Amino acid sequence: MFGHPARRFAVRAHRSGLISAGLIVSMLVAAGPAAAATPTIEEVHHPASFAVADCGTFQIVGSWDFAVRIATYFDATGAAIRQEVNVHRQGTIANSVTGKSLDDSGAYAFIVDLTTGTSISPGGAIHDTAPQVGLVWLDAGLIRLDAAGNVTWAAPHANTSDAAACAYFAS
Repeated sequence: MFGHPARRFAVRAHRSGLISAGLIVSMLVAAGPAAAATPTIEEVHHPASFAVADCGTFQIVGSWDFAVRIATYFDATGAAIRQEVNVHRQGTIANSVTGKSLDDSGAYAFIVDLTTGTSISPGGAIHDTAPQVGLVWLDAGLIRLDAAGNVTWAAPHANTSDAAACAYFAS
């Protein structure tokens, strides 16, 4: 069930001031050949928990439930050529020592070119705000990934470090 070249691309949530995605590579499923005009649709739910930032004296850890919708498109020969991956996450991020937490829910999308292995995520992936504080973490802008999964930024992102999030969770 899980396979195809799309597995090289991981939608995995991680932070260094960003989410470039929260799922294991095998979650990207390419279905078998179909008519060129008929994409296949796959829906997957996946829980995940891991550290997203190192703030020195504590970690910012996250716990989410990811709902992923993968549409796979085919060319006239029936070969899979593109996947559109829409990810909705519901969860929290927290200080690993004090337990201070913040909602970290949202949505983002990826478009995977299965012929080249490259990926693009248009738009924002993170917009975390805290009551009476305001913006804690923002990651918005175009994200490009090469075939090896290396991130290249095509547009500026608001956070270039974890400093604002570390400061919020330290208080």
